[in-house]
Amino acid sequence: MKKSKINGRVMSAKELVKRIKEPHKRLISDNPKLLSQFRRVREQLRKQGLLGKRSLIIA
Repeated sequence: MKKSKINGRVMSAKELVKRIKEPHKRLISDNPKLLSQFRRVREQLRKQGLLGKRSLIIA
């Protein structure tokens, strides 16, 4: 699994999704690098078929 770095912390895609669902949305939309990373992770999840699951719904 690809690890992503946010605020100097290495985290997996699932952790990244958790962080994204929390109130970091403004922070992420302000930061284009994070936003593109978020989009990539979301695409990966969609390909894996995980996005349909209730636990991973991302607005």
